[in-house]
Amino acid sequence: MERRIASIDEVAASGGTVISADDEAIVEIIKKAVDGGVSASFYVPRGVADTVMAWYWTPERIEALKVEVVSSDELKRIETDLGLKDVIHFANRTPCENCGHVYGAYEFVAQGIRAHGREAVEAVLELKEAVLIRVNPSEVSVCPNCNG
Repeated sequence: MERRIASIDEVAASGGTVISADDEAIVEIIKKAVDGGVSASFYVPRGVADTVMAWYWTPERIEALKVEVVSSDELKRIETDLGLKDVIHFANRTPCENCGHVYGAYEFVAQGIRAHGREAVEAVLELKEAVLIRVNPSEVSVCPNCNG
């Protein structure tokens, strides 16, 4: 228990917030953030993540957001070029307004590595008990072809 309290203190010292509540309350907080357009990151137990993902990724929402399942070819390219496996499941495929290059899962993961560093990306992927849920992220896609 003492170690957990110390971890909370470390998070607070770095400007973060820790919320403790039952799973149903956390799911409701995440839903309110999604519905309210709030940008937030949640590190939650796998069971909570599964509940949120089942609520969020409905066929209707997938169609409305124009996301698609990442192809096996793109997943292989991410693994081969970036050295990351099983990192993303859904992604937009958006043409750059300047040059037409398609920004997809590969470009998203590569931009994440450039922006946050390989260690940070790998640390999130290596979480054993927790899952990162990013709600309404505020990052802007940057085309690797023209920086547009």
